[in-house]
Amino acid sequence: MSKNILVVDDVEFNREFSKTILLKIAKEEGIEIVVDMASSVKDAIKKIRNNKIFDCFIIDMNLSDGSGVDIAEFVKKYNSNAKIVGITIYPA
Repeated sequence: MSKNILVVDDVEFNREFSKTILLKIAKEEGIEIVVDMASSVKDAIKKIRNNKIFDCFIIDMNLSDGSGVDIAEFVKKYNSNAKIVGITIYPA
């Protein structure tokens, strides 16, 4: 059974890079995954609402139309078991 992962980032290079790394690691570990991508809070929420069940989210915390926290809060309403990873290029 494959795991579904959603990568959310407003920078295309970052989305593609994350997808490439995830698929490489999954292949090396013998894990079947499907990686979907979104470029905004709006796009991510639309994908979640379309009844797509994601097991894991990798979310940029600073998106052009909101915060990754907005997505994380929305995710927890639909799938409290989903794993969420927040990323940013800004120092803490």
